[in-house]
Amino acid sequence: EDTDKAIIVTDLSNPFKLEFDTRNQIEVTVKAEDTTIKTYTIYVTRSHRKDITLKDLTINGIQIDGFTSTKDEYILSDLPYNTHQLNVDAVPNDDLASESGDGLISLDTGDNEIIITVTAHDTSITKTYKINVYREKNNDTGISNITLSGVEAVFNFETSNYEVTVPNNELE
Repeated sequence: EDTDKAIIVTDLSNPFKLEFDTRNQIEVTVKAEDTTIKTYTIYVTRSHRKDITLKDLTINGIQIDGFTSTKDEYILSDLPYNTHQLNVDAVPNDDLASESGDGLISLDTGDNEIIITVTAHDTSITKTYKINVYREKNNDTGISNITLSGVEAVFNFETSNYEVTVPNNELE
């Protein structure tokens, strides 16, 4: 019969340190009303965490527009041609989870796809976040110089044409 007269002698005010994937032993000592002491052993196995969401996703230090941990695809369009790279930083909710695919990302002109993968602490599951990036194509039609038969052409600002005089022995 349980008379609620026994008391726990073990100090339970301090948390027990539980290691991952190991059989952690906790001993709890109980003293009965008649001063009989009994120690109970409890085995606790702490499993790895399974959080695969992101806490934050930034591009060049600014949180991506519309970011939530549950949304896994984003669009970043019309980046100017002179944007050659982005600094992508992905921060998992669980500090024991890992992420890959972030960092300094070089961009091609046109469509780019940045894939961020979060792996849970227990490594059994992953989640992929995708950022579709469009970098504008180069629209510069300018010419830096023209050389014909070793003679550099001169740009005429009034006519917006290049002019060059080649030696008279040049037939083509």
